[in-house]
Amino acid sequence: MRLGWLAAPREMIPAFQGFLFGGGVSPFMSRVATSFMRDHMTTHIQRLIDVYREKRDAMLRGLDEVLAGTGAVVSRPEGGFFLWMKLPAGTDQRRLADLAVDARVQYTPGPVFFPNGGGDEFIRLAFSFEPPEKCYEGARLIARAIRAAGPR
Repeated sequence: MRLGWLAAPREMIPAFQGFLFGGGVSPFMSRVATSFMRDHMTTHIQRLIDVYREKRDAMLRGLDEVLAGTGAVVSRPEGGFFLWMKLPAGTDQRRLADLAVDARVQYTPGPVFFPNGGGDEFIRLAFSFEPPEKCYEGARLIARAIRAAGPR
């Protein structure tokens, strides 16, 4: 079951009302969700914070172990599901893309997030899906690819 909501200025709400799909949540499911949120939501959110923090920390540890001293700058977010990295100066993005494919790891190139151009020195890494062990190993794999794509 999925529940969603939208926060918007009052005058914009009518424009979004046409996006309602499925006719709404059944009364029974609405009561189940309400009961869960009232009685367990705080505990559930704290558990999720702990789960994602462990994944984030595993990825950061893997990156730090391999990229120390390279000039790479990695964000250390307090929330969310992604790390933002500024690559070491001189990193060849095309070579990095090829090496990442060979290593079977994925990332999102920075230019995707710069609609007006730029961002070549950045990449975004996701840690939400995989367990901590895979976040750690994946981070080490992409970090090795970054080192190999660096200046020669």
